[in-house]
Amino acid sequence: SLAEKIKPYLQLLRIGNLAFLAALLYVMEKWVAVPLLHLEQFPEQMPWWVLLLLILSTICIAAGGYVINDYFDTKIDEINRPTKVIVGKSVTRAQAAMGFQILLGLGVLCGLCLAVLLRDVTIGLIYIVISGLLWFYSSSYKRQLIIGNLMIAVCAFMSCFMIGYVVNTQLIQTYQSLIYQTPIIIDIYAWTAGFGLFSFLFTFLREIIKDIDDIEGDREMECHTIPIVWGIGTTKIILMALTIGILLLTGYTALA
Repeated sequence: SLAEKIKPYLQLLRIGNLAFLAALLYVMEKWVAVPLLHLEQFPEQMPWWVLLLLILSTICIAAGGYVINDYFDTKIDEINRPTKVIVGKSVTRAQAAMGFQILLGLGVLCGLCLAVLLRDVTIGLIYIVISGLLWFYSSSYKRQLIIGNLMIAVCAFMSCFMIGYVVNTQLIQTYQSLIYQTPIIIDIYAWTAGFGLFSFLFTFLREIIKDIDDIEGDREMECHTIPIVWGIGTTKIILMALTIGILLLTGYTALA
């Protein structure tokens, strides 16, 4: 049936993760940035098409990242989870490669459109750099100590932070130097960076846990992940320290 044919592609794209990411960006704009603007008596600044381009660019690049990651990890996945391998079975490697190119191209195109419409070169550069990071992560850096984990965590941070950057870009263009006489720019950056920090820490934690789960295949492919290089015991200590850090940060945020 059609549903059975589509299912492998949806699994490859991690459609649930993409839906969560889109919802997160929407919530960040509607329930974090907008209330701050109203608190400082500014009208809502982000038109629907700006938010749409922001969400589309982010989820397309993320989806491309998922596809290229599975493309390069086929041999590792055949060892760690042979029943869940998609690329090379349900989806051919040629289809996966083309899908990655299309998704990444659409993501970068939406990001560049956003940059042109907002007249901000930095926005376009950010999406280009993140796309490059995901490629190098999957093809090389994922197998290196800590670097791959940090790259994915940074991408998670930027997903949240971009909401603040885009909102502030519009504020600066609308009010120019007058906006700096209010605390709104700093407030928006502080809140979006704060949520981004949580996203960074949770993602970094999750990536290390995945390295423990995938240790057999990673070792076979000569990867230099934290569990392989420093051992499971040390890795658990790092996970505990990260968990405590997240809890302390949560407590501090709640009391602040």
